[in-house]
Amino acid sequence: MELVKQLIVYQPVSKYPMITLDYSIITSLNTTGEELGNIIKGYEHSFIIGWEYLDLYESEAQKRYTIRYIIGSYERTLTSEDVAEFKDMFIAYLHNHNLSIVE
Repeated sequence: MELVKQLIVYQPVSKYPMITLDYSIITSLNTTGEELGNIIKGYEHSFIIGWEYLDLYESEAQKRYTIRYIIGSYERTLTSEDVAEFKDMFIAYLHNHNLSIVE
């Protein structure tokens, strides 16, 4: 058995609150989780702390992947306008990739 060294980077916890946002993204039946993951990873915003896959619902016509974003700042508390801007930009990004969310 071979041991692999991993570099662990310490990042202090922000003293400002983090926010979780859940989205159910509608895709075609032939869209894989890997494909959607690559699209999600392509969305860049300074507020993103992380994201995770939560669930998959599959019907006869479509798939709905549920993801959770964790957003925040290490410099300040986010305002409702900041969160609205993040949401609007993310939805526009999805639309540019022919995806939409459950509203």
